[in-house]
Amino acid sequence: MNIVQRLALSHPLAQLQTPSGWTVVKNNFIDADASILASIEDPLEQMQARENFFASDIFYAQSEHDIDGRNTIKAVIDVWCRPAEPDMASSMGYEVTLSLYKNKAKNSYYSKEQLVDGRHQAAQLVNHWMHSFSLKFIYALDDSTAHDPDTYFC
Repeated sequence: MNIVQRLALSHPLAQLQTPSGWTVVKNNFIDADASILASIEDPLEQMQARENFFASDIFYAQSEHDIDGRNTIKAVIDVWCRPAEPDMASSMGYEVTLSLYKNKAKNSYYSKEQLVDGRHQAAQLVNHWMHSFSLKFIYALDDSTAHDPDTYFC
């Protein structure tokens, strides 16, 4: 078992609650901060752990919903890990983005980005946006009562 597998299995982020209809495409979101890197002696393994769990895009999920038999709307949520310091020894920041796409569009018609200080806050925001899309926004679209997406994704 390699270091990436060991860390993913030993530090799952249990707070993530994915509702029905969502596909998690990438999940390198673990319940550990960058200080765990100091416990990894092998430089190659340390680099692999850093690249997989504490750099760039660590989580990507999507959900697609049929609106009226002809149109679809897709929600995409991704989480980017942002080290507070270049050495990554201090706290991590996370950038969470929600994008909505109509039909097969390549450009989103709505996008919201929020920066949070820690992994638990990022997980709470991901949960909120997933549930808001699945349990509120798509039903408002079905009823033609959805107006401003900010109403649902605050």
